[in-house]
Amino acid sequence: MYKEILVMMLPMSLYALNLGSIDVITTQSREELSSSEAMSVDFVDASKAETYQVDTLSDLASLIPNLNISGIGSRNKKTFTLRGVSNYVAYQSSVAVYIDGIPLPFSYGYGLLDMNNITTVEFTKGAYGAIFGKGAQSGVMRVSTHAPSQDTQAKLSFELGSYQHQSLSGYILGATPYKSLNYSLSFNKEGFNGYSLNTLTGNRFDKEDISTINAKLHFTPSDDFDIALHYAHATSDDGGSPFTTNRKNNIRSIDDEAIDGFNKLQSDRLGLFAHYKWGEYRLSSSTSYVKQTMDSSDYIAVLEGVTLLTDTDIEEFTQDIELQRSFDNSDIKLGLFYSKKLRFEYREDQILWHLYPIPLSSKNSIEDPDEVLALSAKYNYYLGDSFLLTAGFRYQESQ
Repeated sequence: MYKEILVMMLPMSLYALNLGSIDVITTQSREELSSSEAMSVDFVDASKAETYQVDTLSDLASLIPNLNISGIGSRNKKTFTLRGVSNYVAYQSSVAVYIDGIPLPFSYGYGLLDMNNITTVEFTKGAYGAIFGKGAQSGVMRVSTHAPSQDTQAKLSFELGSYQHQSLSGYILGATPYKSLNYSLSFNKEGFNGYSLNTLTGNRFDKEDISTINAKLHFTPSDDFDIALHYAHATSDDGGSPFTTNRKNNIRSIDDEAIDGFNKLQSDRLGLFAHYKWGEYRLSSSTSYVKQTMDSSDYIAVLEGVTLLTDTDIEEFTQDIELQRSFDNSDIKLGLFYSKKLRFEYREDQILWHLYPIPLSSKNSIEDPDEVLALSAKYNYYLGDSFLLTAGFRYQESQ
């Protein structure tokens, strides 16, 4: 059993200065600042992402201070590092990732996110991770996609490019005939033939084929109560991840891998969210189920060739409950978090081809479901209109 206690107590400024062109200056109320956790936070909205051509999650590293996104080859094999803290060898990163309120259980696979459907990406750094789920030692990344709305909106885009690049994406959102029930639906289909060649097989090793679909329902029977249901499905085939390239003759080719690799990932996310407010109290519940599978094949040109085959299956259930109380000059938030890995299976097969045509194979497997139970508390005390004092506490047991 593993136990963890995190404590934070930090004075924070509620305002920051943007050194770019300033057209309008607005302020937020204390309630808005508290509810958005706008302390040590960096935001990227859809407009900024379009301006700076953020097409993948890796592109965010150029916009977020102290953020590094790295990995070998495939977009499915990326690791987040905030302020120099990360974990490159384990499957659970030190940066927790939430997509539409659903925590992801796997440190790979964030590349499946439909960047065309993003409205905001928010990075909370440092000790504020103490109040989020798990695996948030260095920070939290929260991604929001188009939400249901009473106003009908729709967008459809199609792109063609070199190397047989094709992209079809779109979304529609609006109100249903039923009172207070709104919806949103988005999709993305993207393919790319790759521009890097495996000269031994004649195939492109960095091809991409990605499909995503995202559906949401939002029911608001009163001003004090709302409930939302989210579902997302994504698949990806990202080609291989070469360990070396042909640096002498052509940097966009490899000439020592006799077998083409692949990185295939599939993800299903389901979330149920409810919020209820009475007086100065606010109660929130978040329930989620995530299933992710990843199959990969990598050829390593040593000892006449070694193929590393991996197969990972993960299923996780999480429940997060928060109770918030507001006072005249302060507010407090209490949290209860529970997660249960219903399945974690990792299978690895190493094939040595030096006995070709009779390969020598070695298989390894890991089955390690775990449970996490955490209690957290956060207290904000407002020192005038511009500063606050924040204290937080988190107790967690893992087994």
